[in-house]
Amino acid sequence: MSRKFLKTNINIRDLKNYLVSIITGGVVGVVCILFRIMLMKIEEFRLSLFYNSWNPYIKFPLYGILIFIIMVAIYSLMRKDPLIAGNGAEQARGMLNGHIQYKNIFRHLVNKFIGSTASLGIGLGLGREGPSIQFGSYIGIILAKLFRVTPGRIEYIISAGASAGVAASLDAPLAGPVYIIESLQKFNNYRIAICSLVAGMIAGIMAKTLLSYNPYSVIKIIEPDISPYYLFLILVIMGLVMAFLGFIFTEVVKKWRLGLDLTFQDVRMRLIIMAGVLTIIAIKLPGLLGSGQYFMINEAIYENYDIIRMLILFAITFFFVAYSQSVTFPGGAFFPLLTMGGIFGKLFGLLLAKWGIVEIESFSYFMIIGMNAAIVIIMRTPLTGLLLVAEMCDRFDMLLPSLIVSYTGYFLISAIKSQSLPANLYNLLLERIHAKENKQLYIYIEVMPNSYFEGKNRDNINLPYGCVIESVLREDKQIDFDDNLILIAGDQLKFNIDSQEIEIIYQSLLSLSSESE
Repeated sequence: MSRKFLKTNINIRDLKNYLVSIITGGVVGVVCILFRIMLMKIEEFRLSLFYNSWNPYIKFPLYGILIFIIMVAIYSLMRKDPLIAGNGAEQARGMLNGHIQYKNIFRHLVNKFIGSTASLGIGLGLGREGPSIQFGSYIGIILAKLFRVTPGRIEYIISAGASAGVAASLDAPLAGPVYIIESLQKFNNYRIAICSLVAGMIAGIMAKTLLSYNPYSVIKIIEPDISPYYLFLILVIMGLVMAFLGFIFTEVVKKWRLGLDLTFQDVRMRLIIMAGVLTIIAIKLPGLLGSGQYFMINEAIYENYDIIRMLILFAITFFFVAYSQSVTFPGGAFFPLLTMGGIFGKLFGLLLAKWGIVEIESFSYFMIIGMNAAIVIIMRTPLTGLLLVAEMCDRFDMLLPSLIVSYTGYFLISAIKSQSLPANLYNLLLERIHAKENKQLYIYIEVMPNSYFEGKNRDNINLPYGCVIESVLREDKQIDFDDNLILIAGDQLKFNIDSQEIEIIYQSLLSLSSESE
């Protein structure tokens, strides 16, 4: 097979990107599996500490002192490396949009790994998917540089790494890639979608194979024995209630995050309060600490029908998760939101049973739906939420009722123009970044065949306001973009963009550089 035939019939750059994405998925899968194993071991140790026969007047004060010391260490690490703080998804998005540039990517990866393991290990209501997204984006950059991926395509490998991180952390080979495409990339490029899907499938299958136990398999789901029309009305009402709760939750996280920055100037007092909150919860509800995954599963199989208890439990979970999301320690949101949604679902099911509408045994049916709806409504990712819980619980028959509740809540909360939790956290990150970064940012975008840019020169090209092509990288040579240069497919365009406008312009540039057919 001749080189000319290959060049004519096969896009070598595409093939290289897909192969690098496969490698990225494998590497990220290994890192995330190690991360999960460490978290499981720490959780086992923490629970054994709570349930041993030590004197509680000694045990819990010692626990409070221990986690305070760990919090001081995490805070010190965050001060040295501020970009490891928070979820991780917003940092990956900031990286894709050109706001964040890393000088020592391996050091950031190690710091994020240590900080996230410690934050989740001490019991904050955080999830493992956020750090895994950031692990994946870091590894994507490392491998993109190692394999000399062209500047305009590095974002493909970053997206692939982030996708693999979600898939491996949640045992979700399909929902992981969909989350990255839906949330970070907004379906703007089929090549990015393919890279994300390939890497996510590899990492997700690795996690499912090596960590094969599915804790959700013990949940027995009993569908309510009522008219489908009556059930539809109940599900719509559930969606409306969850939309209201989702709005309150997002606003509480936003206000608490701002309030903590403004009020607790004394960091030691802030950390003491955090340690106190964790210690108090550990005394009565030790299983709720951390992601709360197994606590929620126990509630699904635990035949306790006390509505007052569930109401108090939901209130504690709601504010504990909101507080944990507001303190900026490294960690994600998915698992705590699943826990919160599941507990609300049980409360909702028990209330329906008390009023004689459904059988009391069907509360687990509403728990699964609540898990779905919490992700869709608060994270504002309608496809990811539905696929995620279906994959994790292996119950695709729950897609239709989950869709009714989730989309009812999604449409309502969107109608009142409430921002999603990721959007709020990303905007807060941008406020901190804009105070330090240069006014102008530089990003690379590749000209694709049959795109708007192909065949254009400086005279006949129209760009969004505030956007300038600084230079063109063609076959590893930097060329000035002057009147005589005609753009061709494969050119790497270096754009100079106002940092305040890049969120809007970036998506437009990706569309202009993509194929028109």
